[in-house]
Amino acid sequence: MLQRIGVKHIGYVHFTDTDGTLRDGGTSRHLPAGDGHIDVPTSFKTLDDGGFDGWIMIDPWQIPDPYAAGTQGIRAIKNFKR
Repeated sequence: MLQRIGVKHIGYVHFTDTDGTLRDGGTSRHLPAGDGHIDVPTSFKTLDDGGFDGWIMIDPWQIPDPYAAGTQGIRAIKNFKR
């Protein structure tokens, strides 16, 4: 999706992982980074390679433990930026 849209058109990212199913309202179940089917490292690499200079919001919507999801998301970002 990032490549199809083009990183230059992305101003910010709502960062969450997903189980890939569609529920009522057309959204999927949100999961902490790395717990779903999204290739998080490749997504960050695509953003970086495309010159992404926006901000990233960790999105723990309807995740039972939003603090843990936030911590896991921050860890994923820091692991990429090493």
